[in-house]
Amino acid sequence: MCFFISRHFFKEKGEKVMKQKTMLKKPKLYLKLVAMLLSLVMLIFSSSLGAFAVDDSTEAPSADATAESIINISDSVESTDALSYLETQSFISSERIGNVIEITDRREENVKHFALPDGTVEAVVYAKPVHRKDASGVWQDINNNLISSNNGKYGTADGRISFSQSLPSLTISEDGYTVSMEYAENESPSLGNIESTDTVTYIPSVINAPARDIKYDTLEEAQKINNKGSLTYTSNKSKIEYILDGNNVKENIIINSPLSSYEYIFKLTLGGLTAVLSDNGDILLNDGEDTKYIIPAPFMYDAEGNVSYDAEYELIEVKEGLYLIRLTASSEWINHEDRVFPVTLDPSINSPSDTIKDTYVSSVWSERNTNYNGLDYLELGFYKSVYIYVEPPQLPANITVNTATLNVYNYYDGYEGSMTVGVHEIREPWEDDTVTASSNLSYEEDPFTTVSMTAEPEYSEYNARQASIPIISYVTEWISPLGTEEYYGFALRHSSGTIDSSGHISLISSESSMDMGALISINYSYDLIDGVYAFKNLGASSRWMTVPLAEGQSVPIVGTHVQQKHSSTNLADEDVFDRTSLFKVTKIYDAVDDINSIYTITSMLDNSMHLQILANGQAVVDRIYPYESITSAEMFRFEPVGRYFNIISCAYGGTEVLAVINTSTPDLSTVEQESTKARWEIYRYTGVEQANVTVEYPSSWDDVGIISERTYDVSVEPILWSTCTNIGEPYIDLHDDFTDMGDFTWNENTGLGTFVAEKFGTVRFVCKIPYGNGQTANIVSYDFQIVPQEGTYYIQNVQTENYVDTGAWSDAPNSAVYQSEFTNGTNLRWIIEHAEGTGGYVRIKSAYSEYYLGVNSNNITEVIEKSATSNSTDPYVLWKIEKSYFNRFLIVCKATEDTGYVLSISETETDSNLIQAPLANEFFLTDKWFVHIYKDASLIAFESTRAEAFPAISQTLNSMGYTDIFDNSSTLSLGMLADEVLSRMSYSRIALIRTHGNASGIQLSDNSYITQSMLEQNVGDYFKCTEVLIYGACGTALGGRGADNLAQTTVDVGARTVIGFQNTVHYQACNDWCEKFFEYYEDYSSQSEKTILNACFETTKFYLPTVSETIGSINESIYGKYEYVDGDGTLVSVRNYVVCGEYEFP
Repeated sequence: MCFFISRHFFKEKGEKVMKQKTMLKKPKLYLKLVAMLLSLVMLIFSSSLGAFAVDDSTEAPSADATAESIINISDSVESTDALSYLETQSFISSERIGNVIEITDRREENVKHFALPDGTVEAVVYAKPVHRKDASGVWQDINNNLISSNNGKYGTADGRISFSQSLPSLTISEDGYTVSMEYAENESPSLGNIESTDTVTYIPSVINAPARDIKYDTLEEAQKINNKGSLTYTSNKSKIEYILDGNNVKENIIINSPLSSYEYIFKLTLGGLTAVLSDNGDILLNDGEDTKYIIPAPFMYDAEGNVSYDAEYELIEVKEGLYLIRLTASSEWINHEDRVFPVTLDPSINSPSDTIKDTYVSSVWSERNTNYNGLDYLELGFYKSVYIYVEPPQLPANITVNTATLNVYNYYDGYEGSMTVGVHEIREPWEDDTVTASSNLSYEEDPFTTVSMTAEPEYSEYNARQASIPIISYVTEWISPLGTEEYYGFALRHSSGTIDSSGHISLISSESSMDMGALISINYSYDLIDGVYAFKNLGASSRWMTVPLAEGQSVPIVGTHVQQKHSSTNLADEDVFDRTSLFKVTKIYDAVDDINSIYTITSMLDNSMHLQILANGQAVVDRIYPYESITSAEMFRFEPVGRYFNIISCAYGGTEVLAVINTSTPDLSTVEQESTKARWEIYRYTGVEQANVTVEYPSSWDDVGIISERTYDVSVEPILWSTCTNIGEPYIDLHDDFTDMGDFTWNENTGLGTFVAEKFGTVRFVCKIPYGNGQTANIVSYDFQIVPQEGTYYIQNVQTENYVDTGAWSDAPNSAVYQSEFTNGTNLRWIIEHAEGTGGYVRIKSAYSEYYLGVNSNNITEVIEKSATSNSTDPYVLWKIEKSYFNRFLIVCKATEDTGYVLSISETETDSNLIQAPLANEFFLTDKWFVHIYKDASLIAFESTRAEAFPAISQTLNSMGYTDIFDNSSTLSLGMLADEVLSRMSYSRIALIRTHGNASGIQLSDNSYITQSMLEQNVGDYFKCTEVLIYGACGTALGGRGADNLAQTTVDVGARTVIGFQNTVHYQACNDWCEKFFEYYEDYSSQSEKTILNACFETTKFYLPTVSETIGSINESIYGKYEYVDGDGTLVSVRNYVVCGEYEFP
């Protein structure tokens, strides 16, 4: 007869690490069994007792030791080529050979991790607790050795449990609770004062477990757990055996022969607890509503394994903190003629722990409603199924699982033969102390694997066979942050075999005191998975690895020293890291022999910046492009040391580790001998995943000022970073449709791109993310904002064709900004200034009031003039000018861009004020704008270079205050296409195009055309700011003013004045004529009585003095190239000019 008390507590917050998206269903409200399970029985023997033998031998508990190991590469590195380097090295670690070392800081209550000689780690999950927390909260090996004390007791070293040497009594003392039980032989429940009258002296024999180490020769040796301590009382009729096993104290009362009765009374004294008899016969010891200990309902079994639950408790409260327990067992069952002695009284061991659950159910009709929890064995047969749940252990996030098995131990129990067992996944929660066959527990119909088991007489519970069930897919799911499957354990069911339907194979249960091996074994490699990490140094408190930036820089300079950075903030707790302290770790070579995999480490400021170790040991960053080879100087290994890592350089012999030299030396270097300053704690990036490539550019790009209508050859070095993992680094790639903004070329040898910007707005770069296996890459585009040229502009609303006006009558700050008709006044002119370092924003200043276009910070719908400085970064005066479509633009305030508001108009009437409003679709034009440069000119030639055609004209225009916007590129005109030409003409006050043509269009260098129909399809979008345009091409004004020709159509779609020629024009005659025309233009434009028509006549008369005042009249005189009859009889003459549109100067 025995009692069994089990102790359990709630797990502390954060103690259990569960994967983020997988719910592990728990069987009980209380979470974990962490204290002992204990029973105490006082057995009434006959009046004549035999003498007890005693063995007082004890062993003191061992102290824990610590051991650490580093993998070193002893061979020197002769080649800097990555492939040859890896192929020629022999990665052998003499320090690890022959040693299996426990990683003590990965302990859990029933889990150990062992570092193996091959560089992998074995996680072992046991069926019962093997560790207990000490006063400091650190997991220690459970030490159940019993030590004799001077106060007449045997007890554990931690004082949790003690036995009397003179009287069988037991006391538990922990966490402010006490539980004492002793036999009350002659007491009646009616007595209010209880005292023991037992006069027998009990002398126990003590057997203790050997001391454990943390370093072993083999894994088999390392994973064996023997933390038992025991006391045994022996007489000529009975034996009382107490076994301390893990957190359990198990008592076996072994009755060798029948007794007259089996009724016993015990005294229970509690401190801080109350006792309650539950409906299922357990006695619960509670603190309020929390159950802290359990005395499970009793049961008994004989030598043949026949079990009876015909025993019960009666609980009597005497006074507060004092109870009597009467235990009555069935004498009819114990004394039955079929009984085979010895008979053992034993409680059903019902551990409330959620770490391990196991039981079996029987579908035999008479047993369908029987719960078999608490037995030392599990029966598995044709009608009997076994259910097992093991809580997943805490595993590091950065591992590769190599093997994983669930191990069960089977033995002969009267039925000989073999069985194939199917292993099924359970699909719903279950409780081991309530489940029966009638529960109809749901599990997968088809097994995910099968395992063979054999029962032979030579295999008993003392040397049971191990059957291993592969569960690697489940372990992989447990550790995956993307795991979604809920896990409830496994059902083992008979599939086939030689054991008949009446037989079974027995498995050792987690309740047994037998020494089982690993219940679950998981072998994993301590690789880092590709990802983004931060590195915190162990020896230098709160020091993080970082790549510093110089003032004003957004990317590191090649050769920048990698440094330590002190931070009082634990970056791992932040949603977003500082990217100076973030690094992408990428595996480039799998593990070789017993060496961990090889990685590169790149800065998240720029993924082409690799961590590199110089010959002097200094750590720097160096740019390596995708086409370049990685050398050993950029290769690293991560060697685990407990929960920390050594970062080992593969260069210069591969024996040095990256370290903080001291806290006063910022630069990191490698050292030969590892120390705490060479150990790093690794934190995985916890911010938002960047699924696409992000492209950034140096802030100096804002200063380039890519100019509207002006082309720039700009060499760019993209700064690319991405949190994408398991792929190569992002890089620029070009496609025919990559941009509508002009030519872009990429030099793979230099890693530089060159683009030509013809207008401001956005340039689209296309980036590729290559997969590591060389498969098709992801394509991601990125739009880079090109800022307009600094200068003076008109800003015109597309809907009303009115202009943005400061309101000349009110130039005070905070005044409203209006729209008004064109007057060419200063109040309509706006000066665009680059806002350096803002990523493409500009300030827009009134040329009249010198206040800035801004938004009212108290009412973001109001557009006002604001007072600001020339270097202001106030977001309420910063604007981004973005291309919408055709030549229309959106004007977006930085302060409100996240709201979707853009610059717009409140009404269509003249003099109504500007507002900010939500962006409308492309069919609504109130928030679309033309941005006209104040006085710019475009000179375009297709038969010769600009330098040959326009030098004098460019000088004349510049002296008039106009800007030849392409004068920095002497050859640029030769390769332009139709969209580029139209764009240039559209944004120029004065434009001249010298090429071939006819009445319906002009020819470009690729033999394409700009035609009348092209212009007519885009009425209102081109030439809104064109004052004078000259088509220096044949026949563009055929038929004269008002006729159906290109010149007249250009006026019809928006240009003010267009000059063309009716017939063939010699290219040199056209050059000369235009040169002289602009001289007269400059002179006459200041004379009110003169017109453009006058300038044309005087120009023609300069070359053909006999020209009459009648425009277009023909004189028969021949003046060389200016007027002659071509071979086909066509008159070639600049005298055939035609002026379409306005005659007056603008």
